[in-house]
Amino acid sequence: MAKGNPITRKVQKLGASSLIVTLPRDWTRRHRVNVGEVVYIYDEGDKLVISPQGKVKPAGLTFKLHSSILSKHMGKICLCAYLFGFDGVHVLSPSPLRESMLRRIESIVSSFSEGRVDLPSPYEVTVEYEDSEEDAVTLLASLGRSAGAFLGRLARDLSTGSRMDLESYEAEYRRLMELNYRLLRSSSTLQTVSVVENRLHRIVQSVSSVIGLIADASYKLALDAATLRPKLAPDEVERLSFLLQILEVAVSTIASSIDPPSVKKAEEAYWKIRQILEFEGNLADIIEGGSSAFAYLLGKVIDLARLAEVAELGLLCYTLIRKYNMNGLTAENGRH
Repeated sequence: MAKGNPITRKVQKLGASSLIVTLPRDWTRRHRVNVGEVVYIYDEGDKLVISPQGKVKPAGLTFKLHSSILSKHMGKICLCAYLFGFDGVHVLSPSPLRESMLRRIESIVSSFSEGRVDLPSPYEVTVEYEDSEEDAVTLLASLGRSAGAFLGRLARDLSTGSRMDLESYEAEYRRLMELNYRLLRSSSTLQTVSVVENRLHRIVQSVSSVIGLIADASYKLALDAATLRPKLAPDEVERLSFLLQILEVAVSTIASSIDPPSVKKAEEAYWKIRQILEFEGNLADIIEGGSSAFAYLLGKVIDLARLAEVAELGLLCYTLIRKYNMNGLTAENGRH
């Protein structure tokens, strides 16, 4: 039986009132379902979904790499495996691995997770990640609020003329990216037989990636602002600070619209973002009448607003589906 191709079964009567259908033989063999075993049946509104198990088996990755490739790409492999929900990485090498390689991998893994790194033999290295039971929706709301707070701090530092502690900004940025990594993993590891829930989780993953880009762009904007602030006129500082405050509220509102799902908050975020994007049509006049530093930073703020608009659209779709979809999913029973 090919995946996705429907098959038919005749509904039969069992006893006085029960109806039954038989399970396809190929499916029971493939999933090792035997007589007397339990299967899980999920009510999806106009359909029932049968699953052979309640939990998904561990999913790891195994590679056979030469030491040069291992040294060059092991960090990327470990990060990608973590972000996309794999339980671990097992790498085989044709030549013995040095202890320094283990220390390096441990350093890489510790930068984004609590993973465990081992050398089972001189020719192999394993990385194991702990199961994530964090709620993706809660993490996304927290990430959005934190990204908004970052922008709010930048707005205050600009308007008050406070010294911009770049080391502190970097530490805050790293916390944002760590939170984003946790969110991506949590979204990747969730398993559900509900088609609607799967699609909603893809939205959460997509918005998480966009807010991660917002955090990255915000940090780079902070670095640029620290360098260019002396070249800004007082009224330019005031305007940039005001726009960043609007963006802070918009990003925070986007995040708060997801739990509980609120279409009204998502729409409020949209109109705040539009306030910033309206400056785009006047960039030529702004550049001509102001400093090049202001024009450059304003362009960066507008780019941030574009990213926020994408995140807002994703979460507006999420809230509309979560609140009003009728296919076996409601706001009350559908939390991740």
